[in-house]
Amino acid sequence: MTMPLEGFCKHVNQFFIYVKQNLTILFYRKGKKADKRGKAPLYVRVTIDGLHDEISPGSKTKVLDQDFNRETKLVEPTEPNYKTINKILEKAKVDLERHFDLIQAQQQIATPASIFTAYKLLSGRLRQSRGR
Repeated sequence: MTMPLEGFCKHVNQFFIYVKQNLTILFYRKGKKADKRGKAPLYVRVTIDGLHDEISPGSKTKVLDQDFNRETKLVEPTEPNYKTINKILEKAKVDLERHFDLIQAQQQIATPASIFTAYKLLSGRLRQSRGR
C-alpha cells in the first residue's frame, strides 16, 4: 500500500524519538576538601554518555578516609553517623535516577546539569516545607 507524502508526514509526526542514554551515579570522598580533623565531604558524580557533573549531596556527609568504603560506596559503622549518611546517599541516588527517568519520559535528552537542577529544586522545596 502506498501512502501519499502528505499523509506520511502527518503519520510520522505522531511517533516519538527515543534516545537510549546510559546513566552512571558514583559517590566518592573529595579528600582535597578535608577539614582540620581529616573529614572530607562526599560527592556524587553523575555521568550520562560521557558528560559528567558533580555536587555534594549535603553538608552532613563529611567522613574520614577510613570510614568510607570505596568498593561499596557507603560509610562504615566506624563513623558515628553512618546510618544517617548512608540514608542521605541512598535517597540521593534514588532521586537522581527518578529525575533522569522523568526527563527522558518528557521526550528530552537528559544531561547531568538538567538532573542536578531538578534535584536541587526538589531538595529546596522539601527543605522549605520542613522549615515552616
